[in-house]
Amino acid sequence: MSKFAGGTAAALAVAFLLCAGAVFFSEDTDAETKYTADNGVVYTLGDASATVSGHNTSKLPSDGKLTIPASITVDGKDYPVTAIKSDAFYNCTALISVSIPDSVIYIGMSAFTNCNSLASIIVPDSVTSIDRNAFSSCTSLTSVTIGEKVASMGPGLFYGCDQLTSISLPASLVEYDASLCACAALTTITVAEGNTAFTVVDSLLYSKDMKTLYQCPGGFTAATISGSAVTIANGAFEGCASLTSVTIPDSVTTLDTYAFYDCTALTSVTIGEKVETIGSEAFYGCTALTSVNIPASVTACETAFGWCTALTAFTVAEGNQNYCAVDGVLYSKDMKTLVQCPGSFTAVAIPASVIAIAEEAFDSCLLTALVIPDSVTGIGNNAFYGCKALTAVYIGSGIVDFDSYVFDYYFCDADGKESADAAVPGHCYQLGKVGTKDSYILYDGSLVAAAATAGGNVTGGGLYAAGADVTLTATAADGYSFAGWYSGETKVSEDAAYTFKLAGSVTYTAEFSKNAEPSGGSNTWIWIVVIVVVILVVLLAVYFLFI
Repeated sequence: MSKFAGGTAAALAVAFLLCAGAVFFSEDTDAETKYTADNGVVYTLGDASATVSGHNTSKLPSDGKLTIPASITVDGKDYPVTAIKSDAFYNCTALISVSIPDSVIYIGMSAFTNCNSLASIIVPDSVTSIDRNAFSSCTSLTSVTIGEKVASMGPGLFYGCDQLTSISLPASLVEYDASLCACAALTTITVAEGNTAFTVVDSLLYSKDMKTLYQCPGGFTAATISGSAVTIANGAFEGCASLTSVTIPDSVTTLDTYAFYDCTALTSVTIGEKVETIGSEAFYGCTALTSVNIPASVTACETAFGWCTALTAFTVAEGNQNYCAVDGVLYSKDMKTLVQCPGSFTAVAIPASVIAIAEEAFDSCLLTALVIPDSVTGIGNNAFYGCKALTAVYIGSGIVDFDSYVFDYYFCDADGKESADAAVPGHCYQLGKVGTKDSYILYDGSLVAAAATAGGNVTGGGLYAAGADVTLTATAADGYSFAGWYSGETKVSEDAAYTFKLAGSVTYTAEFSKNAEPSGGSNTWIWIVVIVVVILVVLLAVYFLFI
């Protein structure tokens, strides 16, 4: 894995440990025996050792303070306790403290997840590996001591530990993967002297060579990224809920998956001019972000900006060979794929050139109605995930690749029977109730989707019977004028109130233009000159009058 560092020997050591974990801590087999101790700890007994595999809440100590022994004796045989397995204390809200013996070398996935009363944890020096989410959502956890032999920390290890303010990583650590993301109070990360894989600069965790930024503390409101950084790692800023702006330096080429996931206060981001890849969901859930400029260097950014509900526009730098932006929407350069629609859009006109709607393209958009043109043949998974306001949709007749994971709701026929296929192409659907369940129900008619450019709003869109007379009304905002109704690039009317006979589902866009600024600036200077001249004439007249 790319996050291994510290030389070949260290990498081989970690590989050995992980392999050992796979052998010794695999799932229970029929030959293994369960044993519940008096203190409520459930063990799985192997041939020569025991692992903690669960707990019996009713038998736990009444004060919530648990001690796991280094060994247990069952039927006269001693079993050293070597691991705490996955989910062993999952959701054990009564647990206030736990003493882990120095016989344990492995702590499994989600071993202590949701132990909401657990205030502190000491990982003994015997532990070499801690798996993903082991202490996630321990919302009372304020103090963590990580043993001096821990070599790998899995993803989300302390995810959602909202009270954790500082942590020190041991010198032994060589593998790290978003272990401290979404720790809202975290302000300090330190690394023990002698660590050959990681370093900390300005409380940001980097690889030793400073080329990879691994973690920003979740409590930061601002961060300065080193000009040496090349990669912003998976989850590096995830859950930094107080971060308001960030500038990614030109040295960076890759923003990894979830890099800025759920940075809900982030309003401004400047993406460096050498960034090539913006990973999946890199900015997902940045609900305050209003605009994004895609540099000319970017070659991949699909699914990066879902659930950005304040986003009003994408722009793309001149010279980008892969993407373009039209009316704020991000497309492939050839206009054949709609890549991402800004989350704040309530309506959008999809050009007839589009044949594919990308995965998560409209994720959590505020759309109310949408006509998918007949040119579209494929729609990616979760393309309309979270579009709760979408009450009417026309499914283009060209759709051949479509499944049940595209929209939030199932599709039903006019009688409320769920469709065998996800939807019937070439038909309209309206959101309604089938029993108690929200569903898209087949509608025998057509959909008029009314969109507007900046500077005004429109009314009149919706579902209509075939052949109905429809009137769309455009109203310009202060400082703007109505410029016409358009179907694609074709102007269909110059009347703000446009009436037409409906021949099928269609999207019309009202375009508005900003009024010219008053041209009185030069006249102001003329008047100033006139006034000055008049004053001078009066002064001269007074002067000569008294000579």
